[in-house]
Amino acid sequence: MDAPLELEGRLTMKVEQDPAWASEPVLQDPGSSEAETFRRCFRQLCYEDVSGPHEAFTKLWELCCRWLRPETRSKEQILELLVIEQFLTILPEKMQAWAQTRRPQSGEEAVALVIHLEKETGRRRQQPFH
Repeated sequence: MDAPLELEGRLTMKVEQDPAWASEPVLQDPGSSEAETFRRCFRQLCYEDVSGPHEAFTKLWELCCRWLRPETRSKEQILELLVIEQFLTILPEKMQAWAQTRRPQSGEEAVALVIHLEKETGRRRQQPFH
């Protein structure tokens, strides 16, 4: 992985075709997908666990690439993963836990899971306040 580059006031990372970390072994939670493991590591990385800002940024970049796999996924697929994650995050706590254990692979599947749970539990949606 190359160091970040400064272009037109924006921070950009150059990603190698075959990054060295892509072949590193992964310690994975039993019953968890590899992508889910990297997502969790990405979300839970603490600044105190690294030696400084450069290592923090580099580690986040590596974990994000291992989670989202930009070398094999389209922009739309990556965006869908991010939106699914946020969708599951905004659900009420009990629904969130239930839906996350089912690991929806698409936005359509995530929505269908929540609709199914709402029907099963008889949960009625309250109108939001605007």
